[in-house]
Amino acid sequence: MIIYIDESGTHLGAKHSTLALAYIKVDNAEIFDKKVIEKESKLKISNFHWKDEKWETRKKFVNFLFKQNFSFKVAISHDPHKFVKRFPDILSHLLIDDEIKKIVIDGEKPRWYTMGLKTTLRQKEISVEKIVAAKKESSYPGLRVADCLAGLVRHGYDNPDCSAATWLNQFRRTGKLLYEFLLD
Repeated sequence: MIIYIDESGTHLGAKHSTLALAYIKVDNAEIFDKKVIEKESKLKISNFHWKDEKWETRKKFVNFLFKQNFSFKVAISHDPHKFVKRFPDILSHLLIDDEIKKIVIDGEKPRWYTMGLKTTLRQKEISVEKIVAAKKESSYPGLRVADCLAGLVRHGYDNPDCSAATWLNQFRRTGKLLYEFLLD
């Protein structure tokens, strides 16, 4: 099993923003990644990125995700400072899976992030050597899905009357969204 972790809302600073961390669990990454690449090609985009896409492209990509074989968990915080302080605790609630082969995170992370992740992995007796920091999102299609879901969750929480909130509810109903950790 491969885990992809990405977050959304960190660029917004500490003002009234929601920060969402998405934890995507994929059993067969090769097949999953191939399908993501095929969908991106059909949408005529090179790499899906939530903040760069129009709503119509987001809708088509999310509808594609409803049909894929994966599950995810999210952590949501309305206070980025609390998120930083409680990061290891948040991860301990999300990292409960056995047989993790690899954990892919998006790019270079601050020290608190990598240390929190490593501390949690050691406590759970998971090798920290399983962490892969992707230099480019383009090299891991699953990471682009994590970006999509983190953006969707953040947007859905910030705007409860929008399409993202509706899609989030659909992920809940279909059982793809396994766990929501709300930090307030």
